[in-house]
Amino acid sequence: MATAEQVTESSVDEAPSPPRRRRRRWPIVLLLLAAAVYAAPWFLSINGVAEQVTATALPWLPPGSNIGKPSLGWMSPVHLAGLKILDDDGRVLLECDHVTSQKSLWEMAASPNSPGGWVLEKPKAYLHVDPKGLNLNPVIRKFLARKRRAAPLNFDLTIEKGTIEFVDPDDRRLSTITDVSARYANSAKSRTFEATGDLNDGQTKGAIDLRGQWDDSQNEAPLPTATVTGNVSYVPLTLFRPWLAENSTVEEISGGGELTLSASSEPAAVLGKVAFKPRDALYRRHGEARAQPVPTSGLELNAQWDGANDRLTFHSFHATTGLVNLKGVGHIEQPRGAGIVELRTTADQDVTGMLDLLNPQIREHIVVKGLRVRNVAVTGALWPDDFVAKSPGEQPPPPATFAGDITWTDAVLYGVRATPGAVTAAFQPHGVALWPREVRVGDGQLVTLPEIQLVDHRQLVAPKGPMLVDVNITPEICREWLKFISPVVADATAVEGKMTLILESGQLPLSNPQAGEISGIVRLHSANVTPGPLAQQAIDSAAALARLITQKQPAGAEQGLQIELPPQDIAFRMQDGRVHHKGLRFHAGDLVVMTRGSVGLDHSLDMLVEIPMPEAWLDRGPVLRSLQGEVFTIALQGTLDRPQVDGRAIAEWGKRLGANAAGGLLQNLLEKGIDRAAEKAQRRRERRDAP
Repeated sequence: MATAEQVTESSVDEAPSPPRRRRRRWPIVLLLLAAAVYAAPWFLSINGVAEQVTATALPWLPPGSNIGKPSLGWMSPVHLAGLKILDDDGRVLLECDHVTSQKSLWEMAASPNSPGGWVLEKPKAYLHVDPKGLNLNPVIRKFLARKRRAAPLNFDLTIEKGTIEFVDPDDRRLSTITDVSARYANSAKSRTFEATGDLNDGQTKGAIDLRGQWDDSQNEAPLPTATVTGNVSYVPLTLFRPWLAENSTVEEISGGGELTLSASSEPAAVLGKVAFKPRDALYRRHGEARAQPVPTSGLELNAQWDGANDRLTFHSFHATTGLVNLKGVGHIEQPRGAGIVELRTTADQDVTGMLDLLNPQIREHIVVKGLRVRNVAVTGALWPDDFVAKSPGEQPPPPATFAGDITWTDAVLYGVRATPGAVTAAFQPHGVALWPREVRVGDGQLVTLPEIQLVDHRQLVAPKGPMLVDVNITPEICREWLKFISPVVADATAVEGKMTLILESGQLPLSNPQAGEISGIVRLHSANVTPGPLAQQAIDSAAALARLITQKQPAGAEQGLQIELPPQDIAFRMQDGRVHHKGLRFHAGDLVVMTRGSVGLDHSLDMLVEIPMPEAWLDRGPVLRSLQGEVFTIALQGTLDRPQVDGRAIAEWGKRLGANAAGGLLQNLLEKGIDRAAEKAQRRRERRDAP
């Protein structure tokens, strides 16, 4: 039997030893873990995951940021060496060798929506200007979209000795802003910013000074209390050259001027003013020989914000630019989204001087007196893709259109004289659409006008259908354009009749009108014309042939006789600088004459005159009766003023008539007629052009 002492010893030997060593290991593990956490930023800085970790820790950086090699420490400021922000095309938008935070990484991790202050030393920004704007715009949109999904950021930003370069699509420098100094300070809900720099286009230097502040402390207010002022002593307009080249008729722009702006807002009101005062600014449109001065421009507005209905209402709106002076009222719905504009202004401004901006080849055919613009309106969505429907089934609005009424006291366009009337002009994204409003042309009417395309191809595009209806034919219309379609009216001194112009298609480049392509029909209701050289040539050709056949002067061959154009459709097509026609028919006494061929815009001829053999000429024996149903055809070359006859066709007809000398006789008769007609036409032009 075991003794008590033995039991005690056995119990002591079998009991487990106390976990002294394990308790000693826990402090070591905790120390190692703390050291690892403390040193983690340093380890991550030398590993390839540094960029991903930094982007996760700093989610407010714009997308496309290249962090470079960050220097991270929990208790020390963050330093980013080699920061690069790329645009959507992979080009460098911003690069900076030294970016330093004022807060430590631990402080930023503890409050991720308050990254504190950041200093960018000698950053360089590269802004590419292209037909769509700046490459900065898509980056800003993405950043703002991310910001809307996250909580507002509270941070400060300082830029020291920065540089901004503006380059065109070919990477040629347009302008540079040097010595950029900027500061954005965020104190609670009150914010301030200021920026200065020197803008230089290689010739002229301008100073930049921008300042502003706003207060968001009144959470219930629709708008913050804010003020913004700015002045750029010289803005080089070459900055806008790539955009203007693709979105306007401006071909060249130079010089610049002073830009000033000021804006302020209260909880429910907005005031703004922008003004541009040119110094040596000039611009030249396509086809112009001389440059024009850029006009002084300005914009003033007084608006009220309705946050409940998401509407900005303009109590007053005043815009001036050159010859245009607009005043009006209106509103913008969804101003932070689709920007649905309803703005109506009144104007009574003489804009006759704007006609001098037209291509000289077009300008010489247009005479307008008392040209004025009135009743201008802007309607539609500025950004249709951002439309948000307020109710199910609500249709998105159309793109914004700028429209106005244009009136005149007297107008002559390519010989078409229009009585006082009005045209509505709508400035759309691709160009300008024009709609006549009860425009009378003599006893007829102007029913359509071509559209002016300004984006892809700068040209006039005529709509399909009638353009002029029941219009009186005048010597001016004949002289300006009808002579190319109906050459027999060329240089007509007197004309009576009516016509309708129907177009099938039409494109007329603004820079090179002779390269236009137009097709359609001239519908003559009837016309009587005192013939010019070409019509007289056709009559003389028929008369000379008749004298050989009938041995007498045919009726209708005498000089000064009016010719008759019966009702008919004349199809025409303008292409490669020539106007082709067919089916033109006219009567001169008992003679019927037809023409087909082309007339160049340089007045050159390539035509055929066709004279069917009248029955009355052929009742003179079997030789002449054999010509029944045939057509006497003569080729005309030369010009409208002095047509030239192809003698080979005449000689061939002389042989068929059995008279060896007939070809030469007919040729002499025709040449005499040409000379007489050309001399008369020259005298008429001299009288017409005499002062």
